[in-house]
Amino acid sequence: MNAEHGEQPDYMSYLMRVWRTPADGDYTWRASLEEARTQEVHGFKDLQSLFAFLMAQTGQENLQTDYLKRDA
Repeated sequence: MNAEHGEQPDYMSYLMRVWRTPADGDYTWRASLEEARTQEVHGFKDLQSLFAFLMAQTGQENLQTDYLKRDA
């Protein structure tokens, strides 16, 4: 597949960083992904945002919605 023409790539590579930050007397996990090819960095306020991004990048948005409905 050719990602340059809007098609889903067959391979993606990221450097993932995760860390905890204090929030309202508790801790929240934050994350960032750095694209290996472009060095573009994507920041995420929580793990749900990270997972949503990865689901979208892999064309799995509908599976994410179905998964969240089962856990609710």
